[in-house]
Amino acid sequence: MRSTPAEYVYIPPMVEYSLTSLGEIFLELITTLYEWGEIHLADLAAIATNRENVLSAIERLKLAAVDVFNSAPRVSSVCWI
Repeated sequence: MRSTPAEYVYIPPMVEYSLTSLGEIFLELITTLYEWGEIHLADLAAIATNRENVLSAIERLKLAAVDVFNSAPRVSSVCWI
């Protein structure tokens, strides 16, 4: 996206920028995405919270598995016949 500056003779100098037609199209898309996010903010927050809960549960299961493994009796030697 390129914009074309319009220069004005002011002290300090002032420059005004405007979006190109491609920039205007992009602005429409990003505005629509922003509005969708605002509408679904509560749903997105619930999904993020659920994801954190799932990851936390997985970590607890990993720790429990390590505890079980560490508390299991060890075989000092193996005899193959």
